[in-house]
Amino acid sequence: DALPIFDTTAPVQARLDWDTDDDLDLVVRCPTGGWISPLRQHPWEESCGDGQRDLDANYKMLKRDHPTTEHIRWHVLHPGSYRLIVWPANTGSYNPIPFRVTLTLFGQTRSCSGEVAWDETRGKGYVAYVIDFDTTRPLPSCNVDQTATGHLQICTTGCGKD
Repeated sequence: DALPIFDTTAPVQARLDWDTDDDLDLVVRCPTGGWISPLRQHPWEESCGDGQRDLDANYKMLKRDHPTTEHIRWHVLHPGSYRLIVWPANTGSYNPIPFRVTLTLFGQTRSCSGEVAWDETRGKGYVAYVIDFDTTRPLPSCNVDQTATGHLQICTTGCGKD
């Protein structure tokens, strides 16, 4: 299948790819405390520069998108540290979901692989903190292995299997 249209001209791009029917979300924690996420994009977007989600795959598992890709792009960023997070919004099983996040930062590209899981008994998704980046520093290494055990705290309602 052809890839959906998204902005490949932006100097900063984050892309999430996975290959299941599950609904994963690419979430960004911005330097001033705001978020780019399906739940909170509009009230907080001023704190994230002009960061904009232009692909959101497998929304609420209502349909399967091919390919399963989420994409966020910036032409203008506020200075500071950003964190890319992969969040399992809705899953169809207890199985870990492998993913790849690709970050392009002013001509440099880094791909990071990891996996996320949903804990059905606790009603929580396990977060993968994929990569932190700063607009004034070189592209960092992936940090999946060290910090992939937390829970996403911004998601309090409307984020599980409801």
